Amino acid sequence: MNAELAYLFRHALLRDAAYQLQLPGGRTRLHGLAFEAIEAMAGGRPAELSPLGEAAPAPFREHATDAFAEDLARHAHIAQAWVAKWPNAAKLYLRRAAELAQIGYQSALAVRCWRELAELSTGKERGEALLCAGIIALRSGKNDVAETLLVRSANCFREAMDQLREGVALTELAAAYARQARFGKCERTCETASALFLQVGDR
Repeated sequence: MNAELAYLFRHALLRDAAYQLQLPGGRTRLHGLAFEAIEAMAGGRPAELSPLGEAAPAPFREHATDAFAEDLARHAHIAQAWVAKWPNAAKLYLRRAAELAQIGYQSALAVRCWRELAELSTGKERGEALLCAGIIALRSGKNDVAETLLVRSANCFREAMDQLREGVALTELAAAYARQARFGKCERTCETASALFLQVGDR
């Protein structure tokens, strides 16, 4: 194959057209094969990370798959029929991509990955992913985005009856209100958070 043909085949429009020509089952299989190939090339799957929200999480350890974490998460998520072979693989790699983006001060990417992880999660785990996304959005000046994420996080913890983590989410939400000069709402949110902390005996 000469250079011109190789370039034409790599063109984004042709690549997308070739992808769309695949039947859904074929796409699932191709994503599964891509996942397996990338993971094998990078030395296999990394160990599971500490549960979100753990008081003293284990330090994040780099792994050869980290350079492909976003792609691996996407392939694992799309390859639904292969899920039994890789339980929680999409969540593992989304979490790693989020942590890496956070470490590298890539705020927008970190928020996106945490939000995507939240959509794959339930209960407290969803609350923690939304809390992480909300805190990063708040620290990077995206107050409106932070407010939405932190309200959702607090609601998740409330449904899970985790008063401590709900209080943490509300504390961050109060900071978002303060940055928007909504001081009355900030004060009421702080009072609610304080009441929750008192109920669980956390001064």
